[in-house]
Amino acid sequence: MVNQQLTKHFNLNEFAVSSDNPELARNIKFSDVEIERIRFICAAYLEPMRKYFDMPINISSGKRSRELNNAIRGSSPNSHHMYIGNNSAVDIWIEGICALEISNWLLTSVITRKIIAYTHRNFVHISFPNGDGIYNHLEVKYE
Repeated sequence: MVNQQLTKHFNLNEFAVSSDNPELARNIKFSDVEIERIRFICAAYLEPMRKYFDMPINISSGKRSRELNNAIRGSSPNSHHMYIGNNSAVDIWIEGICALEISNWLLTSVITRKIIAYTHRNFVHISFPNGDGIYNHLEVKYE
């Protein structure tokens, strides 16, 4: 995959990652529609967050193939990470910033579908609005 700059601070390769299964992540392909959806996510969500916290945002999970999703322990069989269209999701973390602080910024600054703050591993799952009527729903996982 050719690396493509999407916005000032984000590139396409950042959305094809898996620390546990890098060989599966390397096989992820993006359609033109998916690239434009990810560009929107970067511009509307991630760039404003980066500006607010004034720190790099690390993406730990972007798009997943079905094979990659199946390899991730605890992943939903219908994970929004597999759909970069109407349903889509990204997992992020910021060095030195707790998941709850990131979640609170999301709740007060942008419209999301669902936010899951994983406090024990200090990352945040963000799923984006898809017209199903669920907005800014927050779950906190402590285990």
